[in-house]
Amino acid sequence: MSNRLDVLAQNNNRPPDEAVSKVKELLSGPWKQIDDAKAEIRRLESRAEELRLKATEIEQSITHYECILAPVRRLPPEILYAIFEHSLPTHRNPTMVASECPMLLTRICSNWRSLALSSPRLWARIHIPFLTEGALGDNTPDFLTFSSSEVCNVLRLRCDAVSEWLLRSGDCSLSISICFVSGFVRQEQDKVDKTTITLFERILTFASRLKCLELHVPELVYLELEKMIHNLPLLGLTQVKVSVSDLLTEGQQLFTGLLTSPNLRHVSIAPHALPNGQLFRNIFAYENKITHLSNHTYCTAQEVLSLLKMCPYLHHGEFSLIYSDLERRPGETINMQYLASLWITEINPNSSASHGIYDLINAPKLQYFDYKTQGSVVPYGEDDHDFPSVRMFIERTPKLLQLSIGRFIFSPTVLYNFLHAISTSLVRLVFNALNVHYTMKILDPFDLRCLIARIDTDSRTVLLPRLEILELYRTRVSDDDILEFATSRMGTIPNVAKLRMVKIVLDRRRAPNNPDIQLAVKKRSHELGIHIDLQLEYLRPAEQVPGYVGFLSPMHISNTAYGARDTVDRTWIFREHDDGDGYITV
Repeated sequence: MSNRLDVLAQNNNRPPDEAVSKVKELLSGPWKQIDDAKAEIRRLESRAEELRLKATEIEQSITHYECILAPVRRLPPEILYAIFEHSLPTHRNPTMVASECPMLLTRICSNWRSLALSSPRLWARIHIPFLTEGALGDNTPDFLTFSSSEVCNVLRLRCDAVSEWLLRSGDCSLSISICFVSGFVRQEQDKVDKTTITLFERILTFASRLKCLELHVPELVYLELEKMIHNLPLLGLTQVKVSVSDLLTEGQQLFTGLLTSPNLRHVSIAPHALPNGQLFRNIFAYENKITHLSNHTYCTAQEVLSLLKMCPYLHHGEFSLIYSDLERRPGETINMQYLASLWITEINPNSSASHGIYDLINAPKLQYFDYKTQGSVVPYGEDDHDFPSVRMFIERTPKLLQLSIGRFIFSPTVLYNFLHAISTSLVRLVFNALNVHYTMKILDPFDLRCLIARIDTDSRTVLLPRLEILELYRTRVSDDDILEFATSRMGTIPNVAKLRMVKIVLDRRRAPNNPDIQLAVKKRSHELGIHIDLQLEYLRPAEQVPGYVGFLSPMHISNTAYGARDTVDRTWIFREHDDGDGYITV
């Protein structure tokens, strides 16, 4: 009988009555066991629910007293002060919103409120969003339902709040950022409103303690601020970031006072702050001590040279260089004895007309050179230009520790030659690939295999023996070469430094059958007692995109979104009158 039941269990034939009776007899015992087990489960679940309710009641009865045991309540005030200071945002100044520190600290309990209000350093930094009174004119979008009087009232209250905030800062140096909300400046305004002047008056009451100032303001507002600070020494001001928008006056000299502060060290100028070259003249004090200058607006080579001459103590300079002719005097050299970091982004750099700037700069202490290009960059393979001035500038910087350059600008020979020239000093190398469409027609100028250190090679001939950090973007280097490079620089070869970080962004997918390179490097470095941060980013396979349906799949319904499954699951994706979307048939 059991054989017959096994046969019936394997097909879908109608069972005879005696087989049905036999199966019921065989399963009666297991069915009872299942019923007993489910009954026991219900009993245990009922008991568990009773215990959960009991535990909840006990927890509620002791919660009122448990808070007394919280360790934070026993911390001394000086420890709480330190914790409070570390709770402030570090990437910008704190806002006045109640959900962010330091305001949030005043809403926890009376003790914390008292401690927070009596800690001056918590209130030494502030971000102030603002807008001009009367900015809500006829062109204000309908969704802004605030009336002009409501806006003015909020702005006046904000001025009062700023005063109260800064009064709590005691004698601490101040960091203030002011941002006028964009899109609300009426072009017909010819003078600054009273509320804005009130805000500046409140802030300038503390001008002697002002250390860092960040401004995102319209030109009209900025010029008013310049007038108000004209007779203020601002001796404590060391850092200024300026972004001036809504430029109304052609050729207007903006920086007549702020950037002439005698102790200014850090200056950053936003792209639209300087509309033309006239504004570069004499924007700093005659004998300034500026050490960091980031000029994000477009400059000609001549303007960059002028800025460098104005700042002889510069440690870091950042410039966006556009095409221009350069007036060169015989024997002219700009000696930047303190310059340690120079970042230059060239806009449409294919012409060498402005490259003479690199011949004029003498920076014997330069340690970091970042060279980027934007615009229509012609890869070296399509036009024979290797920017000789840039190349020679790199080659004559023997103390260069960090270099970031575009990968597809220099030919392989030139690239290898200047890497060899700085081989003994370089610690960090970055090959960026901005604004270049990498196709198979472009030969990759950098061969990672040239950096593989081999045991049977004299360490003096190893290229970049001090290299610790490598970043390589838009490459098709093989996994085998990556593995060999990483494992060859793990401190096993004398006088060749151990790698600390390698980041490679590949222009190819990961080979499905290849071993996990990151796992292999991690295992090998662990055996040697070192750590290498290896970051590999492959192209993401299309089949890993959620909802993707391949063109060979029988589930391919339509051609929408390059194979992505259509949400309505239709073959005809166009709207028709019988789609059932409310169309009434007459």
